[in-house]
Amino acid sequence: MSTTASLEKFVGDVLHTYTTTPPGMLWHYTNAAGFLGIFRSGKLWATNTDYLNDASEMRYSRRLVLRAIEGIRSSITTREEHEMLSLFLQCIGDNATRPVFVTSFSAEKNELSQWRAYGGSTGSFALGFGSAQLVAAIAKNTVTRFGLYQCLYDETQSASLCQQIVENLLEDFRSLRTSATGSLPYNEMSDFVHESVRIFDTLAPLIKHPDFIKEAEWRLVSEVVDLTKRPIHLREGRTQIVPYLELTIAPDNSDPRFTVHMLVGPSNGHNPRDASRAQIGYCDDFILQPFPIESSYSPFRHT
Repeated sequence: MSTTASLEKFVGDVLHTYTTTPPGMLWHYTNAAGFLGIFRSGKLWATNTDYLNDASEMRYSRRLVLRAIEGIRSSITTREEHEMLSLFLQCIGDNATRPVFVTSFSAEKNELSQWRAYGGSTGSFALGFGSAQLVAAIAKNTVTRFGLYQCLYDETQSASLCQQIVENLLEDFRSLRTSATGSLPYNEMSDFVHESVRIFDTLAPLIKHPDFIKEAEWRLVSEVVDLTKRPIHLREGRTQIVPYLELTIAPDNSDPRFTVHMLVGPSNGHNPRDASRAQIGYCDDFILQPFPIESSYSPFRHT
């Protein structure tokens, strides 16, 4: 039996709960460069969780875990348990690159906050993917396994999840400690903690601050990735180089082509939406098929 069996089962059950009822269509908001890259390559990019646009995202779930550990320390009587919890906190808070990658979608087709966040001066696009078809295509064409999960914005629920993570962590550690003869060697404690952190890292990307609830976000979250074996790519970010994985939707444009619903968003220029729709419809170098192509009539304009 795994030394992290309780934690593994708990996180697995939570992930199952948040993937059972995805909406039929999910929307990926992007700018012109992102839209062209996706349609010409037939691929999405999954970003490493420590390099997301909002740097505070992962820190939020870690703060909730810290709060849970601080609340439970008074009931702990053994030195080893205190040491294990301190090591766990140190590991989830360090600057090491996390072995988990995500791609974001919204359940909202025409959300103003998404246009503002993901658009650009060259225009905005919302790409509509059938959720079941997308998951099946990625499972077929991508080596790394990804699961589609709904993000959680309720702070009370998030805090409860983190509390239960800590409780299951302690339960597993006590089982490990009981099976040991004498003091538990530090390397065994370290191995246990690092495996527990890897399990936590698959759930942490779904715990989001309540302020972002309008995003109605769903995420494709990778399994824990062996960074020494998977082909990690690098791209230019706003302030640093960003690691990512490629998720292949379709390897080529052979029939039947993978169809993506497209919403052309707010932009500058004369009658931009209708012009963009015509140009996109005539393009012949796409692997993915844009259909139907609609225009957003949001009053927002990029400046």
